[in-house]
Amino acid sequence: MSEIVCVTQSTLCGDNFLNQIEKICKGGIDRIILREKHLSENEYFRLAYEVKNICLKYNTDLTVHKFYDTALKLNAESFHCSYPDFTENQYNSENIGVSVHSVSEAVKSENLGAKYITAGHVFETQCKAGLAPRGTDFISDICRNVKIPVYAIGGINSENVKLLKNTGISGICVMSSLMKSENPEILIENLRANLK
Repeated sequence: MSEIVCVTQSTLCGDNFLNQIEKICKGGIDRIILREKHLSENEYFRLAYEVKNICLKYNTDLTVHKFYDTALKLNAESFHCSYPDFTENQYNSENIGVSVHSVSEAVKSENLGAKYITAGHVFETQCKAGLAPRGTDFISDICRNVKIPVYAIGGINSENVKLLKNTGISGICVMSSLMKSENPEILIENLRANLK
C-alpha cells in the first residue's frame, strides 16, 4: 500500500496549525514531514515538540526536516534534508530522506546512504509558481534507477494522483491541499482510494 505523507507549511493554514496537524493525524496520515523553513532552530524545536506529542497520540511517524540535532533530541522516526545539505554533511542517521530533482541526484543520494527520496515537483503547484512541472515520466524514470523508496511531491491532489498509480512510487507527499483542507480525513481517504 502506498504511503501518504503530509509535508507541512504552517503559513498555509487558516486554522490553528496544531489543530490542523491533529485533524491530519486523526484522519489517518502515515507520516508528517515538519518542513517549516521560516523558523529558527529554537522555534522549530518548540513546534516539533508539540507536533511529536500529537503524532504519538495517533501513532503517526514524525520526520524532522533540516535540523538534525532536533531530530536526535526528539528521537524522530526519520530526518529529511535537501540534496545540497545531504551531500555537504555527514549525517549519521539510520533513516534519512533527501529531496531530489533529477535522476542523477536520486542515484547519488542512494549511493551515499539515503533511505528514501522525495522527487518533484510532479505537477504544477503554487509552491513552485513559474517553474514547469517535471511530470510522471520523471518519477517513473527515478523509480527505475534506484532501489530505495521514492515519494512523489508537488501539486498532488485527489484527482491527479491517479496518474501516479503505475510509476513505481512508494507513496506521495501532499502539502497545500492538506494544510488548507477543512476535512483532511476525507481528503486522505480519496487520495488512498485513487492510488489503489
